[in-house]
Amino acid sequence: MQFKLRLNEEFVARIEELALKYNRRSANEIAAEIVMEFLDIWEQAEAAKRGILDQHKKLVKQSSARIARKS
Repeated sequence: MQFKLRLNEEFVARIEELALKYNRRSANEIAAEIVMEFLDIWEQAEAAKRGILDQHKKLVKQSSARIARKS
């Protein structure tokens, strides 16, 4: 399966430079490695953000309920 990314020129130039510097076959090889290595870290960060947002919503709901009871 192929997957295409549209990357800005600065990023592409940097990956191409690193491919030459570290004797990699291509910039695509580096990009694929980066995605594979950091996908789990990205997923963990997204789950943590979602957890924080869910907790915040719960606290707001509880606070609103307390305020409504006092009124």
